[in-house]
Amino acid sequence: MCLDGGKLINNKNLGGVVDRPYFYLHQMTRIAGMVRFLTLLMSAAVLVSCGDCYHIEGRSSSSHFDGKMAYLRMLDEAGTVVDSSEIVHGTFKMSGNVDSVMMLMLYMDEACVAPLVLEDGELTVDISYADATVSGTNLNDSLYSFLRRKKDYDYEFNRMDSEIARRVLDGDNYDLVKDEVGRACDKLCSDYYGYIEDFITSNYDNVLSSGVFLLICRSTPEEVLPESFFSILDDAPAAFREQPALAGYFATYGGR
Repeated sequence: MCLDGGKLINNKNLGGVVDRPYFYLHQMTRIAGMVRFLTLLMSAAVLVSCGDCYHIEGRSSSSHFDGKMAYLRMLDEAGTVVDSSEIVHGTFKMSGNVDSVMMLMLYMDEACVAPLVLEDGELTVDISYADATVSGTNLNDSLYSFLRRKKDYDYEFNRMDSEIARRVLDGDNYDLVKDEVGRACDKLCSDYYGYIEDFITSNYDNVLSSGVFLLICRSTPEEVLPESFFSILDDAPAAFREQPALAGYFATYGGR
C-alpha cells in the first residue's frame, strides 16, 4: 500500500512500511554489487582459460606459398603436428594454449622452413624465398640472434670453398692452396663449434639447448662433428638430458 503521495509503501515481504527512496537505493546497491562480482568472476575465467597463450601472425612476401598449409611440427621422429593454418593472400594465423614451452619446426606443406619456440606471447613470422625469421618473444629473439651469427659462419665456410676453387682454376697448386686455406678453415671451425657449444650450455635451463643440439645433429654428418660437441652430453645437467625433445635421440644413439 502506498501512502503520502507514494513516499511510503507497504510490502509484507519487506517487513511492513518502507521509505521508497531508501528501498530503491538498497536494491540498486545490491544489484551493483552483484554486477561487480560477476565482472570479476568473468575476468578471472578469461585469465584462467587463456593462461599461457601463443598467437602467431605469419606473412610471406611471395605468392608462391598461397594455398599451402603451414604446420607446426614437433622435433620427434614422427614430426607430430601441433597446429596448422592455411596461407591466404600471403598470411596465416595460429593461436592456442601453451601447455609446455617447446621448440618446433615450421613447415609449408612438406618443406621445412624455420625453427621456432612455442611459448606465451605474440610471435611474428616473416617468410621470403631466401629466408625466414621468427620474433616477438625472448626465446625466439635469442634463437634468431644465434642463427644470424651461425649464418655468418656458414658464409665464411662457403667463401673459403670458393677461394680454393678460384685459385686452383687460376693455376695455383691444389695442395698448397688447400694447406693455406685449410689452416684458416680449421681456425674457423674451432670458433664455430665453440660458439655453438657455448650457446647450448648457456641455455641448459630452457628448450633452446636441446632444440639447437638436435638441429646441429640432424644437419651435420656425425663424422664432421668434433668430440667436444658430444662432450655436451657428458657434462649436461639432468634438466637438459631429460628434455622430451631428446628422448628420440637417446633412444637411437644411446647418448652418442
